[in-house]
Amino acid sequence: MTSKKVAKMLNEQINAELHSAYIYWDIAKYFECKGLKGFASWYEEQAKEEISHAKKIYGYMQNEGCYIKFEQISSLKEDITDDLSAAKLALKHEKDITALINNIYAQCYKDADYRTMKFLEWFIDEQAEEEDNAREVVTLIKLAGNSKSALYLADVKMGKRKAA
Repeated sequence: MTSKKVAKMLNEQINAELHSAYIYWDIAKYFECKGLKGFASWYEEQAKEEISHAKKIYGYMQNEGCYIKFEQISSLKEDITDDLSAAKLALKHEKDITALINNIYAQCYKDADYRTMKFLEWFIDEQAEEEDNAREVVTLIKLAGNSKSALYLADVKMGKRKAA
């Protein structure tokens, strides 16, 4: 049985995942306005993925009989000033989400909530992939530097992401 503390943390994670989608839509909007449709598309897909993460946790909590409360989603606190700041914001955010999931896992261990620990293992693996992907975007933008042709090629690469 999921403890009240773990249930509260899972509920907070649902809201964090939905906030992630909000952040990614904001980043997608930034790239769309710059005419970088590949980057915009990549971040739109990322937003969809974050919603699927929220739904996965929601479903688990429903099966466990946990109370779920949706909170207000706040707007982006940071201003996106350039391509690199957008990518770095996404990477920082993924690291923050990883920390939240790790904290839930640690609480599960304290509470001997092995079923939820097993459930969270997928998210732990997923976060490693999410951080790697976000880091790759930072690298692509850094490598492009001030070269418009390199940025164009990076945009084409980003636009090839398939829906999950």
